[in-house]
Amino acid sequence: SRLWGNTPSRNILIARCLNEIVKAIKQFEKFGLSIFLPQWAQYDLLQGKVVELSTPEARSIGTAQGINERGELLIQFSDSLKAIRSGNIKLHFEPISPQND
Repeated sequence: SRLWGNTPSRNILIARCLNEIVKAIKQFEKFGLSIFLPQWAQYDLLQGKVVELSTPEARSIGTAQGINERGELLIQFSDSLKAIRSGNIKLHFEPISPQND
């Protein structure tokens, strides 16, 4: 295509993608998730957003604060910051005051 100039073949593109994936896997094996946290934070769409956590025990409203080195979602509730490893998360688009139900 004239707009993009020389575009790589599908095979070259896939090979480049696989090389990057292999590099990332090796970094993960060596350093764990912590090495990826700064980059994660750049793309985290939940960061600073009001979320509702639903578990079989309760429903709570808080503010998403990223993830930790174990991949758990961090939520700031009115009384504490908690690491969440399971539950349903609902993103609130309307302003709502964070609270702990």
